[in-house]
Amino acid sequence: MRIAFASNDGTNINEHFGSAKQFFFFDVGPDFARPYGKAVVGWAKDDHEHKLMIRVNAVDGCTLMYCAQIGGPAAAKLVARHIHPLKARPEQTIESAIIELQQVLSKPRLAPWLRIAAGLKAPEPAPLEETPDT
Repeated sequence: MRIAFASNDGTNINEHFGSAKQFFFFDVGPDFARPYGKAVVGWAKDDHEHKLMIRVNAVDGCTLMYCAQIGGPAAAKLVARHIHPLKARPEQTIESAIIELQQVLSKPRLAPWLRIAAGLKAPEPAPLEETPDT
């Protein structure tokens, strides 16, 4: 699945979504992580709404978007596009976020939306226990 990271250096998740100047993209699965590229966004001088939409459009197609901070209106715009915003821990790196995500993706039971977004198969259902007739 495609993940976006708001970062000013490509190493740390250290940008507020609404003022981020660049986003770094990775394709991530349980056993791989590949850099996909980056988007550099400019400043919208006219209004706050336009500035947010530039950033929302930049991360369109991602499943998750990590940032240092995000406001409610921006988070709502991302969720409306099926992009789940995640607030990084202070001083969290892109690498550590990817490792943590891979650990989650490797678990046998995932939230259905995350399993589908990651393109993983549903786990086999547990066999039903037979009960003796009484």
